[in-house]
Amino acid sequence: MFNINKLAITVTSLCILSVSACTSDGDQTTIATTTPTVSQDSTPQQLSATAQTWLDAHNKYRRLHKVADLKWSDKLAKSAQAFADTCPQGHSSTNYGENLAWGNWADKVNVPVDKWYTLEEPKHNYASNEFSTQSGHFAQLVWKNTTEVGCAYKQGCQFQAMKNGSAYVCLYNPAGNVIGDFTKNVLPKN
Repeated sequence: MFNINKLAITVTSLCILSVSACTSDGDQTTIATTTPTVSQDSTPQQLSATAQTWLDAHNKYRRLHKVADLKWSDKLAKSAQAFADTCPQGHSSTNYGENLAWGNWADKVNVPVDKWYTLEEPKHNYASNEFSTQSGHFAQLVWKNTTEVGCAYKQGCQFQAMKNGSAYVCLYNPAGNVIGDFTKNVLPKN
């Protein structure tokens, strides 16, 4: 039996990278914790609270687009942590899908996911349904063909004018944002 726990967080700033786009905004958001989902590369055990928060934040938005929940991948999370530990200033050269964010939220790991969705979904053009630097994080987040996610963060990073912030990294398998596949993978909200 799992309890539903709610956590309210006030956000003060966000910088997210999608090719060359960077956005700042602030608001308040709420998340819920539910049953863990783990991919085959993970042992069948309950996820850490942080991993569960990452996963719940992703699946909350995927459900709005009627796509399957993601499963947590320890393998992807380990790779995400290795990259986050470098306090990255831009995307890696991984073959996985990748969303990055920088902020001052410490362990409030749902915040970057909430921002990838709330700031970018309204900018996505469903009529043309093509890649855009204005909605690339959103598209990866809800990409129908993606089945696994692993995320991590590193505190004490500097990015542009932000000092002692955190770098947040999520990796996705299979990768989204595939040119020519948007119509069948980025579905409108229902």
